[in-house]
Amino acid sequence: MVEKVIRGNEEPEDEEQIQLQANEIIQEILKMPMPEAYKLLLKDLRFDYMEMKDTTGKYKHHYSNCIQPNYIPSMTKMIRLASETADLAQALPYEHTNGIYCRCDKDRVDVMKAMVMGAKGTPYAHGAFVFDIFFEDNYPNGPPKCNLETTGGGKVRFNPNLYACGKVCLSLLGTWRGNATENWDAKLSTLMQILISVQAIIMSEAVYFNEPGFEGEANSKEGQNKNEAY
Repeated sequence: MVEKVIRGNEEPEDEEQIQLQANEIIQEILKMPMPEAYKLLLKDLRFDYMEMKDTTGKYKHHYSNCIQPNYIPSMTKMIRLASETADLAQALPYEHTNGIYCRCDKDRVDVMKAMVMGAKGTPYAHGAFVFDIFFEDNYPNGPPKCNLETTGGGKVRFNPNLYACGKVCLSLLGTWRGNATENWDAKLSTLMQILISVQAIIMSEAVYFNEPGFEGEANSKEGQNKNEAY
């Protein structure tokens, strides 16, 4: 973003000059109130591409075994992903109180990572939770695969719906039973919807009530006390 601001006027002579001017702009932005500064600095970082392979060519990704070499995806899948990635770049939240940032592999748009920031007012506030995402051949007829990588090496279960093994229980993903309107719909459901649901529904203040069978206690004093303790 900073370089775009600079290049929008006069082209600097060299990369060193670009970096100096970028640093000056950053320093000025950091003098602004945090909500404004954060949005200016993070807006263009919501979506981008990155290298996800190691030096041997193996993907550093939870679903590396699903990623076939020399793969030719279906046109339906690629058209849908092109549309969704365009939306991600423009519509993902990026406030300092919450944010979601996505990256595609530079060679494979169906291989993604997402970092979901915990929202203000929840136990997850200011935490950064990384998810590995993979879109199989049948996409969008079925949901993508999604696994939580931020688990303390498989030791921490952050939520009844976020297992220590990385499993994400969400009806949109087909990993939890839900009403018909909550399940994946090829025509309507998107990755954006999944990520927003993880942040707003799973990683919420009402953690205890995500436990199966505990929803009915949500409006009781005892239930609220149990949620605080959880």
